[in-house]
Amino acid sequence: MKRFFGPVTMADPQVSDAEHELFGGPLRYDMGWSQHEHATLDLTMMSALRSMPGLVGATLRMAWQADRRALLSVGVSEIGQGIAAAAGLLAVNAVMHALLAGSGSAAERLHALLPGLLAAAIIGVVNSALSAWSTSRAGRLEPKVERIATTQYLAAAARVELEAIDDPDFRRLVDIAQHGPGSARRMISSCVAALNGLISLITTAGVLAVLDPALLPMLILIAAPRGWGAMRVAQERYVSVMSWIEHVRASRLIGNLLTERTAAQEVRLHAVGPFLLSRYERMAESAEAEQERLASSKALTEWLASALSGLAMAGPHCPAWPWPRPTGPCSG
Repeated sequence: MKRFFGPVTMADPQVSDAEHELFGGPLRYDMGWSQHEHATLDLTMMSALRSMPGLVGATLRMAWQADRRALLSVGVSEIGQGIAAAAGLLAVNAVMHALLAGSGSAAERLHALLPGLLAAAIIGVVNSALSAWSTSRAGRLEPKVERIATTQYLAAAARVELEAIDDPDFRRLVDIAQHGPGSARRMISSCVAALNGLISLITTAGVLAVLDPALLPMLILIAAPRGWGAMRVAQERYVSVMSWIEHVRASRLIGNLLTERTAAQEVRLHAVGPFLLSRYERMAESAEAEQERLASSKALTEWLASALSGLAMAGPHCPAWPWPRPTGPCSG
């Protein structure tokens, strides 16, 4: 249980012989700076929720600066998708109610299905169009936000004093900061996905409250495990990226020695190209093993989250279900 619900920690390093040979040991950043009282590495659910408004706010400010029309278009389309989803649930409920109605002949019940089916089809087309529109506008925003973040990062680096350029701590910060523009770009799609999920959750809860309030606790129990799973996967990925930053920087250094003009003469004069390439491959294999570990952990975490959600779905059919059982047409 601690594997899933305990604090996220760095995995034991799988050290290649190339790391020992070239750098004297494992290139894993232990994040010791996080022990500072003003920079504690806090990866709990509550800390993530507390930091989310600031991250989303910074992303929205950059998006507003980049292309406000595209940003507004994304917001409108996501709200429209939420409304369409709610209408779709009502249409499906009407179809199921007509299908399961005990009165009338089969032809009469089939005729009663047509309005609901037509409404569901129209709503599906509208929802697909809104989704495509949102994807298009978000795709327009992402490179612009990345450009603004890159400009801010380069402007800050240009103001640094010359003596800091050779400081190892500064170089580490630069390597970490290089992930910033790409992360800002990914935040656009993450914000869109979060907004879509939030609106869908609200609209679904509203529909269920109208159809049968007894279903609301089940909705929360179904959604909570998936939210935990997504947070756990993000936490593990963050710890991995931070701890492997030194390894990535060293691999890049070896690659630069093979490609940069300044080192080309020495590499060829001393015939060390095959040596450096073989060491690069071994270090890359270590990084691949870490990615495989992350993928396996993600699969296991998402499986557990899905299993818990499945148990929540089965809750209303369990004799020990603590809330009133659903009685509406959507209760199955």
